[in-house]
Amino acid sequence: MGARRERQGTGEFVARELERAGCTVCALVGTRPETVEAARADLARRHGIEAQGYLDLPSLLAAEAPDVVAICSPPETHLELLELALAAGCHVYCEKPLVFDAAGDDAELIRRAEAAIERARATGRLLGVNTQWPFTLAAFDALYPGGRAAPQTLRMWLTPDSGGARMVVDSASHVLSLAYALVGPGELRGIAWTPHAEGPEGGALSFGYRHAAGELAVRLELRRGATTPRPAGYAIDGQAVEREVELPDYRIRFVRPDGARSDPADPLVAAVGDFVQGIRTHRPTDVEALKLGVGPYFQLVHATHREVSYG
Repeated sequence: MGARRERQGTGEFVARELERAGCTVCALVGTRPETVEAARADLARRHGIEAQGYLDLPSLLAAEAPDVVAICSPPETHLELLELALAAGCHVYCEKPLVFDAAGDDAELIRRAEAAIERARATGRLLGVNTQWPFTLAAFDALYPGGRAAPQTLRMWLTPDSGGARMVVDSASHVLSLAYALVGPGELRGIAWTPHAEGPEGGALSFGYRHAAGELAVRLELRRGATTPRPAGYAIDGQAVEREVELPDYRIRFVRPDGARSDPADPLVAAVGDFVQGIRTHRPTDVEALKLGVGPYFQLVHATHREVSYG
């Protein structure tokens, strides 16, 4: 789903990494015949992937009977596609956030999303979300050995290309996935949104993340940015790493304030590879991690929506 790159789309690159991990990308879905053909041509020319094209997921599922569906379309489309793929018995790799629809009924979205998560668990299907930041922690560890043994604070800064509340829609999954990777399941407390002086162009989201061993103080700083590569990084207990991206190859490294560097595996490569390995080893769906990206995710979005509108 969504194999043609528009805005910050990842479909083309997820397809490439699925192939590299040993899958065969047999088909893709687009919304119009011309976009389907453009996506097929791009995959063939850039990555040697020969995929059939369809205009809707039910047609693809009926004709191809795939084992895995990757959902890389806009967030508003995720839930229906997720339900269709799970009903067909597929494993699912979904772009973040798992679900969102500014015009929808949040309570109903949460109910259906949690039901889909439980269905994946009950049927032995692996459901994963494309949150890549946890796969950068090896780079952090190389720069700060032992530096996250008992974390108390997490600060993250991102530069989305969206404005207003949409910044949090596009970014909240990242900080939640990193908090989960650091301390495990948790609940959100004391959520506060502080806009920057420029208003909808940026702000900071702060909250407590209460977990089994205590509480992690979390701060997500957002500032709209139109150019790439966009500044991003995080600090655990004040130990900071900044992401650097070398274009055009999109080579990623992490840098300490003193200039020390670590070159991790590409987080997308690691994330997709981990998902495929999970299928091969029959790893169960991580229900707690996925549900953190539903109810608590909406808590963060709502906290921002009270202050600014969707961009």
